[in-house]
Amino acid sequence: MKKIMIFALLILSTLSFSKTIKKEGVAFAFKGDMKVEVELEGKKIIGVKVLSHEDTPKYADPAIEEITEEILKKQSTEGIDDVAGATWTSRGLKEAVKIALDKK
Repeated sequence: MKKIMIFALLILSTLSFSKTIKKEGVAFAFKGDMKVEVELEGKKIIGVKVLSHEDTPKYADPAIEEITEEILKKQSTEGIDDVAGATWTSRGLKEAVKIALDKK
């Protein structure tokens, strides 16, 4: 019983320290503004969500998916290549995420 109590307290204390924060950023993409939400746990990027954009979905959506995966993998927008055929969408997404990350 004592071990279970200690384990429960340990889990509760861990949960209280792992606070997630959401930040938004906006940057110009191909046809207009792209608005993103970046979710952080401490300094770790745990999610990137595009809230709105005006780019053509046929080209933008695959690029958004690919760039988002790279950002999560590299934990940065640096060194990520633009997706061919969606260069400005790629750049807009990376810039919007960078702007979100730079906010205090």
